[in-house]
Amino acid sequence: MIPLMLLSSISEAQVTLDPGTTAVRFVYSREIERKNHGWIEEQVFEEWFDGEVPKICHICDNVYRYPVDNGSLVTRGLRSMINRKKLAEILEVREFLMVLVRRVAGEFQSESFRYDLSSEAPFSSKVEQLSEPWF
Repeated sequence: MIPLMLLSSISEAQVTLDPGTTAVRFVYSREIERKNHGWIEEQVFEEWFDGEVPKICHICDNVYRYPVDNGSLVTRGLRSMINRKKLAEILEVREFLMVLVRRVAGEFQSESFRYDLSSEAPFSSKVEQLSEPWF
């Protein structure tokens, strides 16, 4: 049982996503300067897409409002299956990669969440340290 679990975690780390059917959304914390966005995105593209540039989901932050009993329920971005299905239709994709980038203890860290259209929750996630480029 343990070797099977180890094998599945290794194969998960080696997944390459299809840039034609996957959209990426980047979320940066305030302390990440805009000048760092480019090399961070390049590292993500290299890691997940073999260096190819996928569709970037610039509209993933849009807020959709749906009527409920007394007002409206506000849902954002990829966390809602309804939004994800609408965005998938607009962008012509089947999967999303959301990458949260922040600084933790002085180091750049990315947390990646893979979403598809089959379940509300992300079906995988990964946390890794990003190496800083030489300026």
